[in-house]
Amino acid sequence: MFAMSPALPARRPVAAPAARVPRGRVGLLLCALLLGTGGCGEPGAVTPDAGALDPLGLHDWASAVVLGSGSRWVGERVPEHAAEARPASAVRALSELAELSVHAGEEVSQASVERALRGMEAMHQLLVSEGWPLPLADGGRGDTAGFDLYFVEGEAVAAGFDQRAPYTFLDRASTFARLPAWLTGDAVASCAASAYAEALLFSMDPAEAESWRRATAAYLTHRLTGRWGCLDEALASQLESAEAFVAYADEPPNAGGALLLTALAERHESTPGEFVASLWDLASQRTWEGEGYRGSPDLWEAIETVLRVSEDPLPSALETIALDRYLAGPRATPSSPAWARALEPTAIPSATLELVTSALRSHPPSSGELDPPLEVEPTGSYYALVHVDEAPPQSRLRVFLRAEFGVAWSLAVARLGSEGQELGRMSAPPRRGTPRSYLPVELGDDTAWVLVAVTNLGREGSDARRTPVPNVDATRSEAHALRLVFELVSDDPGAAPANPEPAE
Repeated sequence: MFAMSPALPARRPVAAPAARVPRGRVGLLLCALLLGTGGCGEPGAVTPDAGALDPLGLHDWASAVVLGSGSRWVGERVPEHAAEARPASAVRALSELAELSVHAGEEVSQASVERALRGMEAMHQLLVSEGWPLPLADGGRGDTAGFDLYFVEGEAVAAGFDQRAPYTFLDRASTFARLPAWLTGDAVASCAASAYAEALLFSMDPAEAESWRRATAAYLTHRLTGRWGCLDEALASQLESAEAFVAYADEPPNAGGALLLTALAERHESTPGEFVASLWDLASQRTWEGEGYRGSPDLWEAIETVLRVSEDPLPSALETIALDRYLAGPRATPSSPAWARALEPTAIPSATLELVTSALRSHPPSSGELDPPLEVEPTGSYYALVHVDEAPPQSRLRVFLRAEFGVAWSLAVARLGSEGQELGRMSAPPRRGTPRSYLPVELGDDTAWVLVAVTNLGREGSDARRTPVPNVDATRSEAHALRLVFELVSDDPGAAPANPEPAE
């Protein structure tokens, strides 16, 4: 099992390589002519144009060589965030445990202010105990010396941006948190904890996608309070299994990635919290030149790297999680992961297609495509449930997948007993280059249902390791041509053929 330390040491930036200077007398002469008083040992020295004293253009040539040999970031970039004004407040409560403050208007009750402060303090203690960085100083904004949370009207939980920190080794920023003023009761504490975590993540890596910040905050809130985010918002993505765990760049952010982080953490960590904290350490970077922020490495790349090193590739993990998220809650067995067993029945996705073996010839429609077409987004899954109680003895169900080209697909099945208990799993290895897969499922006398899970592993690219959902673009993988074909075959010579032709 792979384990990572809770806080990896800060990584050094890649320094620009020094200009290569010729040695010997010619080298000394060029050094004197081209670099002036700065000398060859000072890479930052600037010399005015030699003008008429440089008729051969050696000065310009040397400058081009120096500039061309330096490190330049040519990958994806995230634009700089605009500074946001701090909300107005009439009431302020200060924590006695840490540099934390809650600001609210007169319409917010004192009880809500106190609950928000307690929620922030609880999250702060959790993060400090696990080695997360502390919030940056905000220069006294909010008339306090520490971090500020504001109750505001008509807004959801969100992190606010002050300014980029010019003095930190890695990209960091000063941030604050917002909380809806209409929240009441116990929800105030959990939402304040989630808001504080999201703002801290914004401060820790301003380049990371908002959906990943929200998902990580929901993951931390669940560990602290049992809620999947402020108001269990991560469960909405769990129900909509065909959607991506992490939203596209041009869609409203969501917290669905919290379940993905929880599932991966349970697979790979030995100490609670170390896996996710280490991912954020790996994704932090320094933008040493240019505008905005470096978009890479991001959290997707950190996940792919960690899973590859631990010999648990992301496609294999997504395939397993696809079955686990369906066989969860009341459908779970003692061998199911803890996160799946803990899900409530209302958070369990349903199968898009349910059929019995006697109806294979007529369902789904003869076109073989879903009507209306269903988009299965990267990391999303489509489920079909086949009732095989009426199948003849010694039968097997052949499952054929025909789907959109240019996308890597996973085809996995689980055999279920009459009580819904899981009897076994099997899968077809993801095939890149062709969206066709096939699985023969030996039913046996104890199989009552066959669950089929088809997962979109992302659009294929020139780099097979490329993340399926880049944080900084909105490239989609709209898989409308998903098609499942079933064929029931029996080895019992006395059984009548269940369906002479493959059913679609």
